[in-house]
Amino acid sequence: PLIQIWDKSSGNIGVKGVAAVSEVPMTLTTRNPAVKGIEDFTAKDKIALPAVKTSMQAVTLQMAAAKKWGDENYQRLDKYTVSMKHPDAMAALLSGKGIDSHFTAAPYDFLELEHPEIHAVLDSFDVYGGPATLISLYATKKFHDNNPHVYKVVLEALGEAMELIKHDKRKAAEIYLEVTKEKIPLDTLVKIVNNPKINFQLAPRNTLPIARFMYRIGRISHEPSSWKDMYFPEAHELKGS
Repeated sequence: PLIQIWDKSSGNIGVKGVAAVSEVPMTLTTRNPAVKGIEDFTAKDKIALPAVKTSMQAVTLQMAAAKKWGDENYQRLDKYTVSMKHPDAMAALLSGKGIDSHFTAAPYDFLELEHPEIHAVLDSFDVYGGPATLISLYATKKFHDNNPHVYKVVLEALGEAMELIKHDKRKAAEIYLEVTKEKIPLDTLVKIVNNPKINFQLAPRNTLPIARFMYRIGRISHEPSSWKDMYFPEAHELKGS
């Protein structure tokens, strides 16, 4: 979403990233025992994701297809995808009705993989070649320019929150559940946050390869020369990519 809105707002409201928020792998899960890799999907399969062709999961699946079969075949798996909200998709996957695969992220993939009939096909880090930012905070140029104090305070608070998560994951999980009112058991959430693949840091990672892929397939019209093109200057000293 950040890459797309940066591209579309270039020359007008000028949306850019403030900082990264989290690195969380998106996982493609399935209950079909015959599917060991993306090459095993057939017309019998239905892959649920938030939005066909346009969601982060959809673009990542297209990147996976391009990596395996070339950029000209990036849409090869689109015909197997259906749009579905994560909670509904998880319920359908676990019941075995309507879909047999789900491209999702925490906490849904962790909950799905607790069931012995569900297994992972790949995760987004496999596709990107390493950890990548899942969520970014972004703002308009007008807000950035007109509110330097608020901007600075929000950025500092975000960093403080990440320090809390790093040093007291249980407390962070308690705050999360209090705010969101989600029904995930506290111990389950702590287990998820303790997963070594999950990280919270201000520096964005692997945003440029995604943007360049989106440019190659015509999804965006501006090709960034650096990840810094998509983030405001306050982030530029971070070790991003």
